Amino acid sequence: MKTYLSLFLITAICLCISGCSNYRELNQIGVIIGLGIDENKNSEQPYKVTYQVINPSGLSQGSSSGGQGLPIINYTVTAKTLVEALKKASVVIPREHITSHLSLIVVGEKLARSDLSSLFDALDRANKPVPVFHFLLHVMGLRKNCLV
Repeated sequence: MKTYLSLFLITAICLCISGCSNYRELNQIGVIIGLGIDENKNSEQPYKVTYQVINPSGLSQGSSSGGQGLPIINYTVTAKTLVEALKKASVVIPREHITSHLSLIVVGEKLARSDLSSLFDALDRANKPVPVFHFLLHVMGLRKNCLV
């Protein structure tokens, strides 16, 4: 009898623990698929970063009609560093953003021609210089096949 009770208790605990605890619907997350980095005219905030986010309501079958365009929304923020731009983007983008599907990074011509070396340094939390592509790979979860 004691064996059956302990087996029942273990089974009940396993059923209560299992499941999708971190499951989120598509309309609860903002999937960032593109990132544009350009020079800003303001010298205090030299980067203008544009995030291209999938619009889940544009993907639904009911609203898809020919000629309506791509189901994406662009959000633009200006910041001193790319880390700060990501923090500002979390305020601007109405959903929790996910960067694991980032497939394209575009660097603007003005920024590329003026001072591309400044793009390779960002400030982390300890104010130490960190290479931007290291930041993109490890902090943002960038895929290795992302086009730059």
